[in-house]
Amino acid sequence: MAAGAFTDLVGQPNEAAVLEFPIDNLAPTIAVSWAGPAPLVSGAAATVLLSLSEPAAAFGLAAIEVAGGTLVNLTGAGTAFTATFLPAADFRGTATVTVPPGALTDIAGNRNPAPAAVAIPVDTVAPLIAGFRASPATARLGIGDAIVLEADFSEPVTPGASLTVLLDTGRHVSLAVDALGLTARGVYVAQPGDVSGDLDVVAVSANGLLRNAAGNPLATTLPPPPAGLAGRHAVVVDAAVRFVASGLFGIDPAVVRDARSQFRHVPLRFTTPVTGLVLAALRLELNGQPLSLQGARLTGSRDSYVLSLPVTRVNPVGIYTLSIASTGAVRATSNGATATTSVALRWGFGRSVGMVPAAPPLVTPLEVVRTARRTSVVLAWQPAAANAGGPVSRYLLEYRIAGTQRWIAVRNSVPGGVSQTTVSGLALGHAYEFRVAAVNAAGQGVFGVSAPFHVA
Repeated sequence: MAAGAFTDLVGQPNEAAVLEFPIDNLAPTIAVSWAGPAPLVSGAAATVLLSLSEPAAAFGLAAIEVAGGTLVNLTGAGTAFTATFLPAADFRGTATVTVPPGALTDIAGNRNPAPAAVAIPVDTVAPLIAGFRASPATARLGIGDAIVLEADFSEPVTPGASLTVLLDTGRHVSLAVDALGLTARGVYVAQPGDVSGDLDVVAVSANGLLRNAAGNPLATTLPPPPAGLAGRHAVVVDAAVRFVASGLFGIDPAVVRDARSQFRHVPLRFTTPVTGLVLAALRLELNGQPLSLQGARLTGSRDSYVLSLPVTRVNPVGIYTLSIASTGAVRATSNGATATTSVALRWGFGRSVGMVPAAPPLVTPLEVVRTARRTSVVLAWQPAAANAGGPVSRYLLEYRIAGTQRWIAVRNSVPGGVSQTTVSGLALGHAYEFRVAAVNAAGQGVFGVSAPFHVA
């Protein structure tokens, strides 16, 4: 009210009176920035800085939008706040931290009208091993044979760095990364004792030096099986310490038969130089029966020896079998790998008593075949392995109703080169058992028996 607007009873004018109303219609603003390594890699974090134009009445993590990671640990007061940004796993690109319109409220109740955002480069994708290769792609490796192993990467990694692979032979091989960073190469040399039916990598290790351009370390997980060595290549390692066939003296399953000669001096050659070869380390059999080495002499060294038998141990008819008596008796000089006890040296002439075939494995009924006049079952088995008694000449088959004692012979035998046949004359509604035995020059082996099979 203005001065003199009114007077009191004695005529004095009033003094001026002012009533003030505070007004705040200024919208708050916010600036967002970040500090940290660029790009952010796996295990790294960035500090996000939030600068407000005035103190806030309401502001928290729930109001902030984040893409490509998470925001945690918001701290601060007044006009300055900080938070920690953690990048998402397996993310490559630009992450963002955004304060959307209306997320910030000042003390007067005004809200920020415009968004504020910051972009953070992120690369948390680790380089991977895409697959393994071998050169040559198909090989059979003996003692001392070499093959080049290669690992391919999903993206370039540190040139000159290395990784180590563990093969299923038990050997470790170091692979060095080439100048392009896309392939690592190393050489595997088969050593005495190494054996692998299909060479493959079973584990990978790498030091922290092997990284991609962003700095992520190599993931040492194995690629899927098709990308492994075994899935792509046919590399067989056979570096066993064993006898080597020489002249008329052969290793399993071959036997050289010679009716004209009586062998007194037997050359013993190994795949590698050995130690520990004495008479006590050898086992000699004639037609499957133990034969004493008393009076025999052993001469030679390294990988070549001669066993001289006394005249009393020489039989003009029969098959001799010479093998290592026990595991650990004979070892490779280079690394101590033990000589195998399963590979024998054989020589002689005539029928090999006691060397009948083993039972055919996996005797399996496959299906029921029905016709208007009879019911049959298709039966299959794995071939019996040949041995010193000679190859399998034929198979004998029998069947019975499950739970009964009487076996019924199938009238016709099956040739040795066949491993499947049809058994006829069966009755519906019964469970049958089938058995198969292999026959060679030494005689009939034991039967391999199937599980009960219901004919319906």
